[in-house]
Amino acid sequence: MPTKKKREVYSCFVIDVAPGAAFCSKCGAPTAQDGGWQQNYAPQQNYTPQQNYAPQQNYASQVEPYPMKWHKALIYCFLFLTALASAANAIMVFTGSHYQGYANMVYAMMPKLKTVDMLMGILCLAGVALALITRQKLAGFKRGASDWLTSLYAYNAALALLYPIAVNAVVDIPGLLEEAFSSGTIASLVGCAVAVVCNRIYYNKRASLFVN
Repeated sequence: MPTKKKREVYSCFVIDVAPGAAFCSKCGAPTAQDGGWQQNYAPQQNYTPQQNYAPQQNYASQVEPYPMKWHKALIYCFLFLTALASAANAIMVFTGSHYQGYANMVYAMMPKLKTVDMLMGILCLAGVALALITRQKLAGFKRGASDWLTSLYAYNAALALLYPIAVNAVVDIPGLLEEAFSSGTIASLVGCAVAVVCNRIYYNKRASLFVN
């Protein structure tokens, strides 16, 4: 009678092994009866990974290192007011309303003054755009946004100085320049300089947030 093969399970797959065979004819592993397979090819236990670390939190949910109330006041209120003030100044010089109804007579006597007013109106409109761009930079936490804010302060201060100088250049009125640079104007310029310094300190401490 033919010899009946013994059914064994090995690391490769299930095969039929003849009685007394010391090794698998397919993979060469020692048979169970030889004892080698049990010692050297024992099946490995299922590995269950353990989490030894806490999941990282989203950066946006982390506690802000510094309060941002002034930043929010700028982007939600003051920069919009700055843009609105620049727009109002542009309308004023374009229409000549600052001459209190005598714009036509003033321009007839001093035609160059109208040119100065038109140019100043264009610069005021540019100030509107600069204020809105600065607001978007700060709201989006863009890199270098605080530099835009400093530029906005400097631009508005330059306009406040430029206009009386330009008017005095085309109109020969004694005391006009001295009146333009009154104590109130000087105080406004000093306040602008203080605001620039304070904002630079404020945003330098929060520079790590402006990385977009």
